[in-house]
Amino acid sequence: MESEFLKSATSFVSFLKRSCSCFHVVKNCCEELSSAGFQRLCEKSNWPSSVHPLGKYFITRNESAVIAFAVGGQYKAGNGFSIVAAHTDSPYLKLKPVSKIESNGYCQLGVETYGGGIWSSWLDRDLGLAGRIMVEEDGCIRSKLVQIDECVAVLPSLAIHLRDGDAKKDNAVNKETSLRPITRMKENGEEDASFHDKELIQYVCDHVHIKPESILDFELFLYDLNEPRLAGLKKEFVTARGLDNMACAYSCLEGFLQAGRLEEEATVRVMVLFDNEEIGSGSLMGAESTLLGDVLRGLATTPEQELISRRKSMILSCDMAHAVHPNYAEVHEANHKPLLNKGMVIKNHCRQRYATSSLSSAVVQKICKEHKVPFQQFVLRQDKNGGSTIGPIMSTKEGIYTVDVGLPQLAMHSIRETMGSMDVKNGIDFVRVFLEHYGEICERIVIDE
Repeated sequence: MESEFLKSATSFVSFLKRSCSCFHVVKNCCEELSSAGFQRLCEKSNWPSSVHPLGKYFITRNESAVIAFAVGGQYKAGNGFSIVAAHTDSPYLKLKPVSKIESNGYCQLGVETYGGGIWSSWLDRDLGLAGRIMVEEDGCIRSKLVQIDECVAVLPSLAIHLRDGDAKKDNAVNKETSLRPITRMKENGEEDASFHDKELIQYVCDHVHIKPESILDFELFLYDLNEPRLAGLKKEFVTARGLDNMACAYSCLEGFLQAGRLEEEATVRVMVLFDNEEIGSGSLMGAESTLLGDVLRGLATTPEQELISRRKSMILSCDMAHAVHPNYAEVHEANHKPLLNKGMVIKNHCRQRYATSSLSSAVVQKICKEHKVPFQQFVLRQDKNGGSTIGPIMSTKEGIYTVDVGLPQLAMHSIRETMGSMDVKNGIDFVRVFLEHYGEICERIVIDE
């Protein structure tokens, strides 16, 4: 593998190790943005008055979504926005509001299934704990991020000898009764009426150096302790948890930061990473929220100029795509079989499960061809129902042309997924050239005139 591809893949693996929840993803993004000279703004203040040409800014919402923008040196009100978007969340097991379960001498955790995970893949894994704790300190409500890189729970599968009938064929699980991780053995005479195991709470508190009585609430998730790594004889793969969608979020972040020529730029470059895509995006910090629209309105001088700006804008919606699986190639449409390490995939769907149109696709294809950035095409078999993504939501809500793209991967929504290591740089370059060159093209689009 060429050195620049290996360098990008290695940096991404490091990012993955530090990003075990949506809160940690945003924290790590904010640290990179701050290091690159971006100024943090707060939605509670009159932030638009702080914005000026060549200024670089970011805003977070709920600590699980982030939007950053860089104002081009040639930008004026009424010019367009060059927008790249992804999401920060992945399928995981989340502790219930009352998580304490005692059964047959075991202490277990009550968990909810977040998103459409392949839950059988969570069996027989070492599971750590991560997320956010809300605490009261000095009369204020604050958050504390926690990442426990120790095995706090396991989900043992049922021995093959004890299974009946169809249960012997696979690891089919009942989400309510089969997914109850074991944390410890119950002690003789132990009685505790609290919502959560006191041993667990103390264990968490010891890791973040707080007192149990300071905790008001928390959002804690189990995650796979098997570290992300480069894999294969030639290190051609990345295997990790949460590639959907941390790989595309990372592409957006690094492509946004690496995009040059801001002094010549006539648009505002925007990067937004939403939360809650895996459960439909309908939340305060999801793609159906006001987050993107609020920022676009804040950047416009008048409502009339905002409308003009939207018509000159385009969104690159980045969410992972299905690579062809060598053992199950028949599930792909015969002429659309994306390969690992061959670049970003342009996703098409005539019923608009993806927001790609001939115009938005033409724009990104032109940019990629001119700058020698690889890309692939994808459409589902007509007898398959695929998932959707944030693209159609943003396109509909914001009234902006959108193209849905994604890096190809295998085992989407498994606890451990696989992608091509060269596609890390391919994804970054795809985002970078879009941001650097969309402004040149937007004034030459003569549709609806």
